[in-house]
Amino acid sequence: MSSARRSRVPTGQCASKRATSSSVQVWKRYEAPFLCAAYPDDEDAWFFEVARQQEQARLEAQAATIRQQLAAVMGGR
Repeated sequence: MSSARRSRVPTGQCASKRATSSSVQVWKRYEAPFLCAAYPDDEDAWFFEVARQQEQARLEAQAATIRQQLAAVMGGR
């Protein structure tokens, strides 16, 4: 696996494995992006999907802020 692939959160398919209570405890402690970096070869793990969802939510919020700023500039508000 290339280093470029390891440095970003993958956008692959939904994880097929279900999270166990112990894995959820690990996630709560370390967060999904950290687990993705720690286990880059385990792309079918549930935390890759969680990391992808978190990144999507972050980018959507950022896009909404930019749209508001653009509307304010274009509308003269």
